[in-house]
Amino acid sequence: NTNLQGYDKDRLFGNVKISYQFNDWLSAYGRSGIDTWSHRRTEIKAVGSNQVPDGRYVEDLRRFNEINHFYMLTANKTFGDFSVTASVGGQNMSQTRNRLYTQLNGLELPDLYNVSNGKSGTPNSLLSNLREERINSLLGTAQFSFRDFVFLDVSARNDWWSVLPSNNNSFLYPSASLSVVLTEALDIYSNTMSYLKLRGGWSQVGSAGVLAPYQLQQNYSFRTTPFGDKPLAFNQNTLNNPNIKPETTTGYEFGLAGRFFNNRLNLDVTYYNQASEDLIVRVEVSPTSGYKFAFQNIGRMENEGLEIQFGGNIVETRDF
Repeated sequence: NTNLQGYDKDRLFGNVKISYQFNDWLSAYGRSGIDTWSHRRTEIKAVGSNQVPDGRYVEDLRRFNEINHFYMLTANKTFGDFSVTASVGGQNMSQTRNRLYTQLNGLELPDLYNVSNGKSGTPNSLLSNLREERINSLLGTAQFSFRDFVFLDVSARNDWWSVLPSNNNSFLYPSASLSVVLTEALDIYSNTMSYLKLRGGWSQVGSAGVLAPYQLQQNYSFRTTPFGDKPLAFNQNTLNNPNIKPETTTGYEFGLAGRFFNNRLNLDVTYYNQASEDLIVRVEVSPTSGYKFAFQNIGRMENEGLEIQFGGNIVETRDF
């Protein structure tokens, strides 16, 4: 069989971690990681094949590289009945993708399969692209507890994302949650009521949605077939939006967790509500505009629900 397909891939990934304890309440942590790979895909159609009598050769080269750096400073202190754990830090992510695609739609010499053996006078397909993306982040968290039955968690993170417009590429997403172990706070523990906790939380998250790098300004591509000896460029069929905004999802939830009869029965009830606004959507537009699609902040989606989990250990015996 002289009609063959090939695939080779090399990949390297790993990370390095470092931590340091300054004293009994302050520590630092850092981590750097890399994930890089390259693959080469080939397709061979020999000269004389039924579908392509002149033969065909395809070579598709792709490379991917992502580097992440994460660093955090953490303090942990106790003040009588109160304890506090607070952390501040940041993260940097950089990602690069590139691709080189060549398709020879005819072979000058049979049985020679490389990108320099294109048949004279036959148009070939060439594609080359490069995508770079970066996210820089600052974050902070704090956990407060009182007598180990009241817990308050707060956090905030700010991302700067390169795929968004430079004047609107920053978004903050905070969160807060509070929980109270009622059996401890109200001293109502008994064999009947082994554990009872009330909790609630709120959060807000930002995102770039479906946006990929270089989807803010219009760009042109060259056609694989020229007009005579002149190359032809064409506009993409999607209208990009330089004023696009990040998506925002806001949610809250309330819950109750209980264990009864010496932990033989357990019940967990949660109500949640999430609303996403300014969703980035690739919508259809009138062809008279010169485009088929456009990126717009038009979407809104909301969902809510009630989850109930009930379980128990009905039979418990050593002889069963």
